[in-house]
Amino acid sequence: MQIIADNIGMPLRIPPKLLLIMKLTIFILIIALVQVSARGFGQKITLNTNHTPIEKVLQSITNQSGYEILYDLKDLKDQKVSLKLNNVSVEEAIKTVLKDLPFTYQIIKNNIVLKKEEPSFLERLAERWADTDIRGMVRNERGEALEGITIMVKGAKTGTRTNANGEFVLKGVKKGDVLVFTGVAIEPFEYTVKDDKNIELNLKARLVQLEEVGINTGYQKISKERFVGSYSQLDSAAFHRRAGMGILERLDGTLPGILFNKKFTYVAGYNNTIQIRGINTINSNPNPLIVVDNFPMDARFDLNSINPNDVENITILKDAAASSIWGARAGNGVIVITTKKGKLNTSVSVTASSNVTIENRPNLYYTPKINTNDFIELEKELFSKGLYTDNLNNTNTWPVVSPVVELLNEYSKGEINQNELDQKLEVLKGIDIREELNKHIYRTGLRQQHHLTLNGGTNAIGYNFSYGYNTTKSNIQNSKGNQQYTLNTAVIFKPLKNWEIQTQVAYGKSKTQHVPPDLSWARYPYLQLSDIHGNALSVPYQIRTKYLDTINHSGLLDWQFRPLDEIKLTNNIATNQFTNINLGTSYKITDWLTASINYQYLHQINLRKAQNSIESYFTRDLVNKFFNPNPNVDPNLKYPVPIGSILRAASDQSSTSNGRASLSFNKFFGRHNIAAMVATEASETTGNGDSNLIYGYDPRNGSYKPNVDFYSQYPLTFATSLGNVLQIPNGQGVNTQSTNRVISLLANISYNFADKYYLYGSARRDGSNMFGVKTNNRWKPLWSIGSKWQLSKEEFFSSLWLQNLAIRTTYGYAGNPGSQAGRMTMIFASLPQSLTGLTYAQVNSINNPDLRWEKVSTFNLGADFTMWKGRLYGSMDMFWKKSTDLLANYPMDPSVGVNAAMINSADMKGNGFEVQLNSKNVQGPFSWISSFGVSYSKTIVTKVYQGGYRANDFISYSLNPSEGKLAFSFSSYKWAGLDPLTGDPQGYLNGAISKDYDAIFSDSIQNQVYHGSSIPLYSTTIGNTISYKNFSLSFVITGRFNYYFRKPALEINNTDVELGATRLMADYYQRWQKPGDEKNTSIPSVIYPVPPNLFSRSSFYSAAQINVLRADNIKLQDIRFGYTWIRKGNSQFPFKSGQFFFYPNNLNLIIWRKNNSSLDPDFSGGSSDPTLAPSPKTWTVGASINL
Repeated sequence: MQIIADNIGMPLRIPPKLLLIMKLTIFILIIALVQVSARGFGQKITLNTNHTPIEKVLQSITNQSGYEILYDLKDLKDQKVSLKLNNVSVEEAIKTVLKDLPFTYQIIKNNIVLKKEEPSFLERLAERWADTDIRGMVRNERGEALEGITIMVKGAKTGTRTNANGEFVLKGVKKGDVLVFTGVAIEPFEYTVKDDKNIELNLKARLVQLEEVGINTGYQKISKERFVGSYSQLDSAAFHRRAGMGILERLDGTLPGILFNKKFTYVAGYNNTIQIRGINTINSNPNPLIVVDNFPMDARFDLNSINPNDVENITILKDAAASSIWGARAGNGVIVITTKKGKLNTSVSVTASSNVTIENRPNLYYTPKINTNDFIELEKELFSKGLYTDNLNNTNTWPVVSPVVELLNEYSKGEINQNELDQKLEVLKGIDIREELNKHIYRTGLRQQHHLTLNGGTNAIGYNFSYGYNTTKSNIQNSKGNQQYTLNTAVIFKPLKNWEIQTQVAYGKSKTQHVPPDLSWARYPYLQLSDIHGNALSVPYQIRTKYLDTINHSGLLDWQFRPLDEIKLTNNIATNQFTNINLGTSYKITDWLTASINYQYLHQINLRKAQNSIESYFTRDLVNKFFNPNPNVDPNLKYPVPIGSILRAASDQSSTSNGRASLSFNKFFGRHNIAAMVATEASETTGNGDSNLIYGYDPRNGSYKPNVDFYSQYPLTFATSLGNVLQIPNGQGVNTQSTNRVISLLANISYNFADKYYLYGSARRDGSNMFGVKTNNRWKPLWSIGSKWQLSKEEFFSSLWLQNLAIRTTYGYAGNPGSQAGRMTMIFASLPQSLTGLTYAQVNSINNPDLRWEKVSTFNLGADFTMWKGRLYGSMDMFWKKSTDLLANYPMDPSVGVNAAMINSADMKGNGFEVQLNSKNVQGPFSWISSFGVSYSKTIVTKVYQGGYRANDFISYSLNPSEGKLAFSFSSYKWAGLDPLTGDPQGYLNGAISKDYDAIFSDSIQNQVYHGSSIPLYSTTIGNTISYKNFSLSFVITGRFNYYFRKPALEINNTDVELGATRLMADYYQRWQKPGDEKNTSIPSVIYPVPPNLFSRSSFYSAAQINVLRADNIKLQDIRFGYTWIRKGNSQFPFKSGQFFFYPNNLNLIIWRKNNSSLDPDFSGGSSDPTLAPSPKTWTVGASINL
């Protein structure tokens, strides 16, 4: 609009009506624009299409919304979609259309711009390497990767197979070629190649294979979708990645929530190696329940009897919903081991595998020691101070003194001159016991595992036969090695359509011939084990060498101890034999009702035999001790211990019978599904053992001296406690173990609606002769409930990056049977009382009719998720536990026969979390997959009678129960530095500096230093597998955090008459020696003599705050290099495929640590024994061939 004014320079006047019209026009325009805008953003979309070209669908959205949708037509060519939308927003409609398509979108005003996703740098790199090859991923209907699927080009010889991740690469394929997918796990499928270079297929699985997929609880196989509990699973590929070791060792550093306690911590006499979500007991077996092929293993069963190559997978049941089905035995978690079985409808396959493991010598230089020269100088100093005078003058027991002390004594008596002394000492200074041990005692160990498997199946029968042979040559020289044979047959019959019979028979036998690594004689750094001609030399042992050199009696046998001869003469043999029969049958009454009966019989025999020949020190020493030199004695009493070999023989055996009957229900009612199981089972475990010590044994004909007098007291004439009397050791004994019986009734039920909502409940009632009468008569089952919500299947859930999300929660109880019996038990001595000659016994436990199992309640909240089309998937769990009715010592009225008894009187609580992530970073010929797990678990004792409260109650690494404290609490004595005048270590008592060490030991922990936990509260594992074509590289990094350890400390009291090299660490060079040194060192003075009031100074120092370090660390645990060869096409080569690998393990390469030391915080030895060191590194090479 243009306005012309006649009067330039005059104000423009607009008529009021015109101004009003203009204002109304502008207002109307604004309202119209707002309406248009609101219509565009607020318009709802309704669509119902079936296999419709995407261009038409987008046009419909444009018509309904007014938005213009911009895209490149060639990107959407041939794309068709099916969807049903009802009154949804424009943005939600676009998200739905583009779901599972490689597109992103952007809304710019009234336009929606569709763009094709740009690949990442690594994907572009993989694309470049792929050239023109076809790459693909094969999964089953559940989205799980399928390994071993054969892909052939129809009418050609070109083909390949999928790897463990379901991936494959096929070269030289052109558009129009037909790919044929076949395998025992899928129905045959054909795919016509188009322009795409990446194929992702979800193929229909055979019914028999679907039954194998899921979580094995030991009672049922439950699909992962239906399972509401918390679990971790080590599948076949992950389990067999770790080679050359036992079954449970392969779990270390692989799964979250499982802690391997590497400090040899004992709980109630059990070696607590494995913890699942922490500790749940104080005085009972703390280890998880081990279930093998659906039946629990007796605690006495040696799991190493099972060949690891026969294992299919391992499942860890963690929370109550997962484990409570095992009732009163599941409180510490459950480890379910499934061995390989026969399968129906599988092709015949023969697999031969073999691996060899080389084990290094132990690192004897792990703990630095002072050199031999300084050790000798120290002995000279202590000799001058009279440390050895009492021993040198002791002619009753003749205690051992070192070679240097013997030389110094000879010199002081004038038996040798200074020159002779110096020459002999100079020779000793050139010897290092560690070199001698490496040369004459240790060697490189060698382990071998060989395994052969035959399996296959038809519609009526499936079979799996395996034979294994393992051998071990330990790293101790002259050990004859261990041998193990295993046979396993597993057959499934299907005589009728609805009837199935399973049989499995496993047999194993092992023979161990080992030399116990007892190096208690290695007390001095200058011991020489052989002369220049290789002859074994004697070393001081038990009896002073000077005495042995001087006694001269024709009736005595040689009394010298020669370590190298002893190792050669050792003849220890242990054999283990087991038979496991597992039978089952199931009948499908209807499509939804199945009845099953299962039975297992396990029998194990252990035989141990140690033959000590007349040449061995053990036999010579015993014969000499009881030798009677009196010429007038009865000839039959001259050698009360007969001359000849001494045979130690022991045996024990155990038998377990388990029977189970169950009825399973699984029926769909439209969108509703109900699955249930009721079962009853009974078990009985018995065992017995015996031991014998046989004298005068002749291995040539098996004869022995039958009438050895074990009751008379014989005088001791030589060497030890002269004039005293002693009975001949009697190793005879019989151990009749109690028969334990358990009968149980259990049931569970799960409900599922529309594959979105899941409910679960279980209950179990156990009765046992181990429990008290009142407990067995009381109906109080252990139970659990759980739920799961498949959130991603809701209609309102829509996400381009989050494809699967499920929330689950569980609560319930499991139990621990404890180690006590509810009935009174007596222990009878194997020998009569020495003074009265009468048989005697003592009360072991009293009647306790209220004795009941320990209870562990667990609340678990978790989530499972899949993101970015399966690129990232995993789970998260949080848990809270409460353990009640724990067995603990409680004071009793002495009139009942004992001062204290184990009763249900203690409580604990714990909490933690676990995260497991798995990612597919790059896919194709070059692939990279990762796994990450982190867990946290903390257990606190909340109730215990007379728990620890003093500072020295928390010094050890063991379970130290105290109310309000961590289960594995760890403390030290508060450090106040060194006394500037004497170099003594100082602590605090009542707020003041003190050297009253005994009073400090008994001081309240509140006044000393409470550090925290001696076991990790946090642990992580990171695994990576990088593959290029047929080559692969994988490695595992572990992390352990928030815990403490005590470094080895120098022995600062020179009070021992045998000043062994085991005690003199290199810290000796940094010790306090004069006033002022306390400013530069924290190592106390090393003194002799030690005043009585300071005798505990060394114990105080070793457990002082100054020697406690944070143990947090990150380690490279292992590495595996692999190559897979697959036969191509219709080649006549007899092998289908082969795998070859190299696996370094126990690397313990510390990448990062919290402290500045060079020590391994998970190794607790080394300060008291120079031969102790972290587990040696191992190097395994192996191959597996499929025929």
